[in-house]
Amino acid sequence: MKRTFKLAVVAAILLIAFTPLSSASANSAPPPSEYWFTFDFQNSAPSSIDKFTLIFCSDNECTHSAEITQIPNSTDMPYENRLYCYDDWCKWSMFTPIEYGSSVDLPGFQGYPEKLFFKANIQFSDGERTSAIFDGIPARMGDEAHFKIIVDDQTLLLSIDEDFSSPILTTTAYPYFLSLLVEPIFFALLVWLWLRPKFRETLSSYGMSLIANLISWPMVWSFFPSIALYHYKRDVIFGPVILLIGMAFSFLMIAPINGTKTDRTILRILAFILLPVACFLSFGLVYGSTQSEIVNGGLPVPLAFALIEISAVLYEGTFVYFLSDKKIPWRQAMAVSLLTNAASFGLGFVFL
Repeated sequence: MKRTFKLAVVAAILLIAFTPLSSASANSAPPPSEYWFTFDFQNSAPSSIDKFTLIFCSDNECTHSAEITQIPNSTDMPYENRLYCYDDWCKWSMFTPIEYGSSVDLPGFQGYPEKLFFKANIQFSDGERTSAIFDGIPARMGDEAHFKIIVDDQTLLLSIDEDFSSPILTTTAYPYFLSLLVEPIFFALLVWLWLRPKFRETLSSYGMSLIANLISWPMVWSFFPSIALYHYKRDVIFGPVILLIGMAFSFLMIAPINGTKTDRTILRILAFILLPVACFLSFGLVYGSTQSEIVNGGLPVPLAFALIEISAVLYEGTFVYFLSDKKIPWRQAMAVSLLTNAASFGLGFVFL
């Protein structure tokens, strides 16, 4: 009876993990281009942006032109053509004139060029300014470009932003691989120094830490950006879904099923089979949706980052404690997890 009940719990958790938290419509159209604009206000305090117009030109004399005007943070914009501005930066997700409605009638835009001439006209709270014609905005769907706009009293100066850093809380693969490289080795070394286990048990502690990091890093780094300041609306779905998938995987790995060793082995094999499938389906569901706008609300980034680190320490220590059948005491597991995460954090500052 107990075995049947626990297996039912596993099935229920997996069902929840596969269930989206809100509905999302499929995006069958090509993805929009994303343009970032970072402002450098030279002679005054930052001014609010009331209206942003991109003027696309067929050549460096703007013989033919097409204008797309948006009001920042408006809710009634055309499909996937949204402008978000906060403080000293803007992000515009949009279809370029080549693919965007009435603009295709302009003869100068025939031929589908990879780059377009353009200039920016921006209505600030203290006046309107227009830049010179700039060559270089990507015209292909799904491209991303970063521009710096220097603002003085009367004009705008456009340039490519070579040192662009997204204000949204994001991650890359490099910190993940660093944590997988450093933390399991450091964890096994500390366990050996602290508990003096046999070589086989030390090697086992390395494997348990590796598995814990494989799941904890994407789990917590997917969830907490969804509650941090400046995040994508789709993260509100994606983060909790990945968190539930990670918890379901963890349950399958450490579930104390009353039965033979074979039962636990089967559950762990099932966990490793279902994990990539669930993640792939969830990623396709959420990132195939249209919810790509930025949400300006949530916890400050330092607080969200602190919660990420605390949660990683708690999860990895608890996971190894149960996965080792409590052979590694809980206090030692937590202490070693804290030290390994601190080491990985410090090395990240040095090498990344």
